[in-house]
Amino acid sequence: MLKFPKYFLAIFLMVGSILGAQQTQQAQQGLQVSPPGDTELITPVNLQPLDLEELARKKGLSSESPARNIVILSGFGLIEDAAAIFRSTGIKKPQIDEMENFALVLPRFIGANEHSQVVRLADLLVGNGRAVGLVSDSNFKCASACEFMKIQTEKLFERSRMALTLGNFKNEEDRDETVKRFCRRNIEYARNRKDLNRLFSAKADKIVGAFDRNLNLVKEDQTQPFFDELVTACLSRLSVAENGFVLLIGAGAAEQAAVEGRYFDMIEHLRIQEKVLHQINYFVSGRKDTLVLLIQDSGKMRWEYGKDFNLSSFVTDLKLLENAMKSDDIYKHLFEIAHKDSLLLKNVDATRIKELVGAGDKLALYNYLQDCLKRGYDSSAQFSGSETRLPGFAVFSRGLGSELFRGMVTFEDFVNYLSLISGVRSNSDQE
Repeated sequence: MLKFPKYFLAIFLMVGSILGAQQTQQAQQGLQVSPPGDTELITPVNLQPLDLEELARKKGLSSESPARNIVILSGFGLIEDAAAIFRSTGIKKPQIDEMENFALVLPRFIGANEHSQVVRLADLLVGNGRAVGLVSDSNFKCASACEFMKIQTEKLFERSRMALTLGNFKNEEDRDETVKRFCRRNIEYARNRKDLNRLFSAKADKIVGAFDRNLNLVKEDQTQPFFDELVTACLSRLSVAENGFVLLIGAGAAEQAAVEGRYFDMIEHLRIQEKVLHQINYFVSGRKDTLVLLIQDSGKMRWEYGKDFNLSSFVTDLKLLENAMKSDDIYKHLFEIAHKDSLLLKNVDATRIKELVGAGDKLALYNYLQDCLKRGYDSSAQFSGSETRLPGFAVFSRGLGSELFRGMVTFEDFVNYLSLISGVRSNSDQE
């Protein structure tokens, strides 16, 4: 299974010493060292790696035997600071550890034909008659800054069988406008579980749904499905498609929460993302016809911390906020129980807490505590973008063809790998 970067150096040194000992032992016993080409690995005695076509052939991959299903999740908190914070909250076994390979796609500059490239790759993913599903936790958004999955295009929506999203809709008019903007037209869509079941039962040609996001600690409307439920529903429905499927999953709510300084929300969205990853891993386990890609932009987010920032204290205050909101007496939990060195409490106004508790405005209280947490740790996360340069992105992979996604690769190579595994040549290859 895939290990994280902090273990790479130790593993490299250990493997290096073992290989050295084995080679010495082989020489003493008169054994022959394998010549280049007898193994796929790039080692001190195999300096000529196999090219893509040859490696694919040895792995049984070809355009004649493509992956039946492709699942691509564009997420957050898979690498860098957010991942370190999330893993410190006590998660026992991150689902990302179930991935088998890792690659870093290098950044690139935007060319004159960049937008046409995006559409070509969309064509690539939905080729060979695959059914298409889209699930998003943020108003149908399912694209990372690398822009290789622009699902907000009429062309891709026309090919999709279902498109489901969560959102913080202000009212029904806002929900209607969100759906219309995405679909480019008026369309019947599901607003709750009952609507969604009805569309499924009616076997509608297109199943579209826009649902209110449940807020942990504040409200939980059981008429509204959860993100992981939507992913499971899509997987179960699409898996019976005659020619396989492509499922694009956009998990961007955690990233937006980080930028807005809603750090508890960020952790909650990452917890939900973990459930989604569990559903994906459960689906792909034992299947030899499916490729899974987990993708996050690299170097897109710039984090800044105050001089007194301490991760352990920060995680403790996250837990304090959660326990307080779950408490029957929030004021008592915050001020009548000892909480050592809490920077959250140093920024809380007891009078303001009493006012919000008295008014019964749990959402306002929740938002106030999150704001106090942000001010207490003087931290911020900001997008570090460029109009001429697109960031690289990390790719965790599992399943059929995942061996191709290793090391550092260019965006063009990434597209070529997807082209080979999907069995559909990109337009750029054909030109």
